[in-house]
Amino acid sequence: MFTTTNTKLWKQDDKLIRFDLTRVDSFTADETKACADELLRLCGDDSWPVLVDIKNAKGIQKLDLDGIIPEDETEKAVHSAAFVFPGRLSKLAAQAWLKLNKPSVPVKLFIDLSEAKKWLLSLTK
Repeated sequence: MFTTTNTKLWKQDDKLIRFDLTRVDSFTADETKACADELLRLCGDDSWPVLVDIKNAKGIQKLDLDGIIPEDETEKAVHSAAFVFPGRLSKLAAQAWLKLNKPSVPVKLFIDLSEAKKWLLSLTK
């Protein structure tokens, strides 16, 4: 398991990449780069579904999805992404961001972790 001050990143059940954020308002550019590098290392030459859990993150109101949604070199490592939010308001804000920025991989937003995992795994069959 790869950890930084504000994140945990690992392969879960050898089926998906799990990325948990514990604190959003102090998530740094260095952490973003370190997490992207670890994501690439975990994925190797394959494309993986990624489950991003921010439901317990502190400072959620300051979330900047630009640093988290896959782009550039991480884009080819990510097959799809599911984000788990702490509530409807933060999920609505993220939906507005998605409408404006349209990621090139399937992305869906959830409040329930098990539903997010189920959706991601349904895309890999």
